[in-house]
Amino acid sequence: MQFTSPLVRVKDELLISDGLSLWMKRDDLLPGPGHGNKFRKLKYQIAAAKELGADTLITFGGAYSNHLYAVAGVGRELGFNTIGFVRGAYEISNSTTDKLKSWGMRLFPLSRDEYRTKDSHDFLEKLRKRYPTGYVIPEGGSASLALEGVGDMVEEVRTQHPNPIDYWVCPFATGATLAGIVENLRSHEKAIGCMVLKGLRPYQMIRDFTLSPHLETSVSFETAHYGRFGKRSTEIERFIIKFYETHGICLDPIYTGKMMMCLFRLISETQFKQGSTIVCIHTGGLQGSIGYNARYGTGLPVPDYLKEV
Repeated sequence: MQFTSPLVRVKDELLISDGLSLWMKRDDLLPGPGHGNKFRKLKYQIAAAKELGADTLITFGGAYSNHLYAVAGVGRELGFNTIGFVRGAYEISNSTTDKLKSWGMRLFPLSRDEYRTKDSHDFLEKLRKRYPTGYVIPEGGSASLALEGVGDMVEEVRTQHPNPIDYWVCPFATGATLAGIVENLRSHEKAIGCMVLKGLRPYQMIRDFTLSPHLETSVSFETAHYGRFGKRSTEIERFIIKFYETHGICLDPIYTGKMMMCLFRLISETQFKQGSTIVCIHTGGLQGSIGYNARYGTGLPVPDYLKEV
């Protein structure tokens, strides 16, 4: 799997007074169901699964999970069987899970208590015995191999924008995307993680992936959950619709919509030095808008290419 996504300039009146230059890495435009940071995270894990002779990809997620969606779709395209353990979903039927099943993914519900044990030695050992030719991918695709794929994305940006970059901004949930950026930071660059969930311990989470010396001095985190994870927010809906009307770019209400709301708040508060160049990462996740619209009867914009997947 080898694809490249465009880097586009985002022009907005909010940027003018401080002379800021804002660019968006459009990983949402990577082809296929595994677009966005899911492609980056899965690329080398799929290669490892092939090298080990695995025929089944096993992973975890919620009932509207972008990660399950990506693994099911990529697995179908590359000839893997796929198994998904779904958090707290005892009646697994919605727009996302129906698509997963149509792609051949076998779904098994786990209670929330069971789900908390999914990374334990005992649980993983049971999986290995039950599926000896399976390859386990952590929730969200967040494994050490994921950082290599994110590193590829960073190098693409540097090729597309050879001039200096001051800030990298991305959504922060499981931490692998930001960790991959951190591992590839240059000495003058800073990274900002927009935390889309409550209760995260971000520095500890990043240390689980990398011991980069840039962590303490060059990385900061901003609260961007805007309420509970995955729940409806009319504030986010209004922002996403206005952003689409202004810039023609679809955002999702779980990750990228929150990131851009957070970033625009920071800009309005003049948190960036004048003349800075900022690169934000569109991590995809737009199938989440389909599930969100189905769940809440909303009309968030969804790109035509995704409807056709």
